[in-house]
Amino acid sequence: MRVRLFNRLIKEIYSLCLNNGKLQAVLRDLASYCNCKSAAIEVINLSNMHAFCQWCDGLGESETYRYVNFFAGFKPWLPGILRIEASGCGGEIYLYRGDEPVRIEAGGTQWLTPAPGELVGILFREGDFLIHFVIMADEDRSADGSTILQAVSLIFPHVNEAFRIFHELETLRNYSKGFEQTMDHLSSGILLFDGESRVCYQNRQAHHDLASTSLCSVVAGQLYGASPESTRRLRDMVVQAIEHGRLGRKKLGMMTLQHGFSEDPQLALVAIPLHPDVLSMLEERMGIYAAILIGRTDRNSRINPEVLQLLYGLTQSEARLAVCLADGRTLDQYCTDHGIRLSTARGYLKLIFQKTDTKRQAELVALLRGVPVVASHQVCP
Repeated sequence: MRVRLFNRLIKEIYSLCLNNGKLQAVLRDLASYCNCKSAAIEVINLSNMHAFCQWCDGLGESETYRYVNFFAGFKPWLPGILRIEASGCGGEIYLYRGDEPVRIEAGGTQWLTPAPGELVGILFREGDFLIHFVIMADEDRSADGSTILQAVSLIFPHVNEAFRIFHELETLRNYSKGFEQTMDHLSSGILLFDGESRVCYQNRQAHHDLASTSLCSVVAGQLYGASPESTRRLRDMVVQAIEHGRLGRKKLGMMTLQHGFSEDPQLALVAIPLHPDVLSMLEERMGIYAAILIGRTDRNSRINPEVLQLLYGLTQSEARLAVCLADGRTLDQYCTDHGIRLSTARGYLKLIFQKTDTKRQAELVALLRGVPVVASHQVCP
């Protein structure tokens, strides 16, 4: 019975890495394993001293305030523990019973045996966090100090490992969020595929492109063309790219889609094989094996005017003119589109030359063509 309870407790500790809603289950099973009435936890972020506390559900008001006061009474002793940890004696487990905390190794089992109804705190540091487990002894049944010490000794390494996993997952989540935001700034639509040819990601431009054409669609993770034949060609291209990715090849696949509704622009698709570096750690067909870049004949890859404003200190009007010149338009066309005099546009161009250290329009266009293109809704008419 106790073995099953302990195994369940360890499982719940690791499940906190993905779902902190499991914390109540951890506290209930911790109290049960230690033959105690209830349990609580306090996590102190040592970088900003913010604290998070939670105790078992269903406590009465008096028991709740006992935990509140117990945690508050520990605060004056926190600086002393931090000094000990900073001195190089880190990794210690401490016992707190309302007075000065002591190291458990120095106290022994007898120090861990609580009196009926007593609160006992067990503390240790994990990275930038101080973890404070507190148990409330039952009034009617005794809690054995050796059982509590055994629980701490067995649980401690698992809590450390769970924190390590949690930190790694948080790092990956941050990387993933940055990756997603970067992809949404690209001017081309991008689809990513797993090893089963299912679409597992679309950037913002891909959503826009596929929502505005009948030539290609993604339904329930599957790629469809406007006809069974185009669907077959699309999926064959993805399958080939995935196979190239598995074999570490860099062979591109390309195709065009056209002849949809009359207003549909032609789509140019480029399939890129990808080879997951962590393939050996994943189940077969997991990971990202292929990408498709979507190009449209009705869309030029225009520079975002805001980028030019930041790079060269151009005004909004100057940046708008520079983008249109880089797009192959003339000063006369720009003046007509924006309702300004040619002399005004020439004045803008002169300032653009000065700020970009160029002397001729061809030199300016060549410079601007090397500027990274990001998605923008501010395009020249």
